[in-house]
Amino acid sequence: VVAEATGGTVTASFSVAVVLSVITGQGLSAVWSVFNALQILYYLPLMDVSLPENYVQVLGYLEITEFSFLPDTPKILRVGGNTNNDGKRLPARFADFGYDTEQFVVNGWEYLSMFFVFGTILASACLIHKIAPKLKFIGNLVQDMKWSTFIRLIIESYIDTMVAIFMQLKFGNYQDQHHYYSITLSVILLVQFTLLIGVIVWMSFSKRDKISEKGTFFKVWGSLFEEFVTSSVLSLEFYALFLLRRLGFSALIVFLPEHGLLQAIFAASLSLIILSYMIIIKPYLVRGDGIVNTFTEAAVTVTFCFFPFFKVYESSLSPPSTARDVLGYVLIVLVVGIVILNFAYIFANFGKKAWNRYTQKKKISTSSRKAQKPGKSSPMPSILTTPSLEPILFSSSQDELPGLVKPKTPKTPMI
Repeated sequence: VVAEATGGTVTASFSVAVVLSVITGQGLSAVWSVFNALQILYYLPLMDVSLPENYVQVLGYLEITEFSFLPDTPKILRVGGNTNNDGKRLPARFADFGYDTEQFVVNGWEYLSMFFVFGTILASACLIHKIAPKLKFIGNLVQDMKWSTFIRLIIESYIDTMVAIFMQLKFGNYQDQHHYYSITLSVILLVQFTLLIGVIVWMSFSKRDKISEKGTFFKVWGSLFEEFVTSSVLSLEFYALFLLRRLGFSALIVFLPEHGLLQAIFAASLSLIILSYMIIIKPYLVRGDGIVNTFTEAAVTVTFCFFPFFKVYESSLSPPSTARDVLGYVLIVLVVGIVILNFAYIFANFGKKAWNRYTQKKKISTSSRKAQKPGKSSPMPSILTTPSLEPILFSSSQDELPGLVKPKTPKTPMI
């Protein structure tokens, strides 16, 4: 019941937040923040740590954070199973998680397909924009999708893609020629995804002025830096650390499949590094974003700090231990706390912006109505009550009338 309630809360909150973002025209940066935190938690069952059953059930409902919206892999892409000529097999927890093969083209096809789909949409939009340049919304679509969409796709699907790549490299069948194209594709994407971290570091140091100017360079790469303080180089390194943490976490759960204690210690260390960075550097441009994301990362760090304890006391905490269930509920509370805190902040921001828009429109409407009423915007003074005009009303001589020119009397010529 607790797992279903938590999963339903997460799903409903995500759906409402995305709909509100589309309706109000606001960015999804705050939604992505909680998405990224829960995405790490979703992959915890792949670690070689015996987790409480009630907690694992809750994590299963975080599948919404898996960045894929397409149906299952077509059978035509499947070559062989999870059995290799070397006698290796995928660990049982990978099969329980839903993986039934190590092939990257099977496990990563959804992310590759999304790149293809968005690429096709962008190419079609560019073609329409060339044919009908007066369609402004097509031009805006091209501008928005040209770079930021693909960068965001890489960021949000990074951990999913890296886990699939490392599974191919670790458990792949190198003696089966049918697997060569999958292995080759994995290596190519591994190089590209790893180089992206170096590119972000390089841009943070060498292109900081162009990032601050928010010109052409910012239009291309701005989605990597727009949330952060541009005056600090370390603040601009956020996504480099973000991707590096995901790269390391993915390598831990795949390349150290039977070393749960090392996985737990390294994972907790990575979280402590990220948390320390957020507390000391304070990279976020908006103070509220920084506070909420720091508390979120603190909750994730506390979760990872439980893992060495679970591994060391694995035998004493085995089912049906009461202490194990209690610890599971503690971890569930952390998940619920992350969801409530982040979405309360998101909805509060939406409400604040909506209220500001309403009050601004109301002021404009009130001002326009006042301007249309006669005698309100520029009232005419009454001549009966104007002191400066009293001499004019009561003057009997034309010479005393100010502003009037007395007609000249023609001179009589002398004879």
